[in-house]
Amino acid sequence: MSGEILQEFDPDFDDMYTRSVVGAQVWEIATYGNPPNSAKMSGYSSGQQENEDWLITPSFDLTVTSGDLNFSFDEAVNYEDSVSFYEKVMISTDYPGLGDPTLYTWTELIMPSRAAGMSWDFFPTGDLDITSYNIYSNVHIAFKYISTTYAAATWEVDNISIIEGTPPLVADFEADQTFVAPGTTVNFSDLTTGGATPYSYEWDFSYDGITFNVEETLSNPAWEFPTEGVFDIALRVTDFESTVVTEIKVAYITVAEVSEGVIINEVDADQDGTDAAEFVELYDGGVGNTSLDGLVIVLFNGSDDASYMSYDLDGYSTDVNGYFVIGSSLVPNVDYDLGPLTNIIQNGADAVALYTGDAVDFPNDTPVTTTYLIDAIVYDTNDSDDPGLLVLLNALEPQVNEGENGANITESNQRIPNGSGGARNTSTYAQSIPTPGAENQLVVEPDTPLNITISAVQNGVDADVTIGWDAVAGATSYTVYRTDDPNATFPDDWTAETGISGTSWSYTSHSPIRFYVVTANN
Repeated sequence: MSGEILQEFDPDFDDMYTRSVVGAQVWEIATYGNPPNSAKMSGYSSGQQENEDWLITPSFDLTVTSGDLNFSFDEAVNYEDSVSFYEKVMISTDYPGLGDPTLYTWTELIMPSRAAGMSWDFFPTGDLDITSYNIYSNVHIAFKYISTTYAAATWEVDNISIIEGTPPLVADFEADQTFVAPGTTVNFSDLTTGGATPYSYEWDFSYDGITFNVEETLSNPAWEFPTEGVFDIALRVTDFESTVVTEIKVAYITVAEVSEGVIINEVDADQDGTDAAEFVELYDGGVGNTSLDGLVIVLFNGSDDASYMSYDLDGYSTDVNGYFVIGSSLVPNVDYDLGPLTNIIQNGADAVALYTGDAVDFPNDTPVTTTYLIDAIVYDTNDSDDPGLLVLLNALEPQVNEGENGANITESNQRIPNGSGGARNTSTYAQSIPTPGAENQLVVEPDTPLNITISAVQNGVDADVTIGWDAVAGATSYTVYRTDDPNATFPDDWTAETGISGTSWSYTSHSPIRFYVVTANN
């Protein structure tokens, strides 16, 4: 073997091998890629489905190589942020080339970079040194896809390559924040690969596209942005052999004041079945039309006190009444539509937090942090308190139980009175009927109507019946149920007369025996 091995999936899998271990969905060829085609796997089919599927290269004899070996590929991942967990890259030296891969030994390859997820854009993973495998004559590399009934991403893979020799110099970098307030110091990290080390660095933190002004020469500098604006960042890298490459990230850093007064106002994490109507509601106190630029919602998992999802709010704003709702397409008044996804927000003990920043600042498995934190709610559905998440709240503020009333599948956690309590305070949260995009209100079941009276006047073979009762405080209407079968299942097999506004109701009965129930509603 020498040079480069490249799999572009044009027009088919060629000598790649696919194996489905679990589930009905399988790897297929997609008519898009970088460039088209690509290999595609999705576990979504009328909902999230459980799958384990492998895409495996042919055997490589790496003992015939003499230089460095670097493995890389391009990928796009959507509908998922936990890329390193559900989409794994594996290598084996004992797989025979066919059959169940789970019966053989595989080691995970940790690529230099992975796609962030939630995007159809293809992302280069960078070069991974696999030179240590040049003692093996039977090497397979596999792309292992996992989906569950609550997470089913689409994974697209293209341009799989093993390059023998020094890989080309590729300059790259990232910042710990990309949307900041004036006066914030941003930390930059060099991600340059390839070429001949050591490198030398030149940074321009306000590149104008014409003149490169060297403002820093460290590999991982920190730079303060004192004024508002949108900044292009340029990094020029020179390697030991005097090869020079430049990486420019256009509009990479945004410096602006972040809107104040926006808090988490309501969270509904648990419904019946697959939790298809979950949502988070933000509220600006009723100001209305407040920009949410520079804010990000982060979901934390109580099992490891680390993030499992984050959502950028750049470009969004509250509505005219001050509300903003992010959730599935089944949620009324949804502003940030996550599509027909289910089981997005975990049931607890977990947390929802609002930060200043971007989703890239919170990759999956980011530990709980109070840095740049604006507001949070730590919640559960009849679970024990999670001390690791409670640090998101002010001292002595409680974890909130959506199942407090024994009705977690029909009620949500919401601030009552609406918008009350203040940021990082949860003591005013109560459980009530969900009100996404509307004022939170505590719905209290009215008392049972008392002093029910029944009068009947014979009318031939029928009877004119009037039922009366005392008014119930807080009731907006009444319902009268009737049946002639005392063993009928209530209320399913009873006839209901709904929407009665007064304290009596009359009708003509055709049965000599009737049973009645009166309920108050609000």
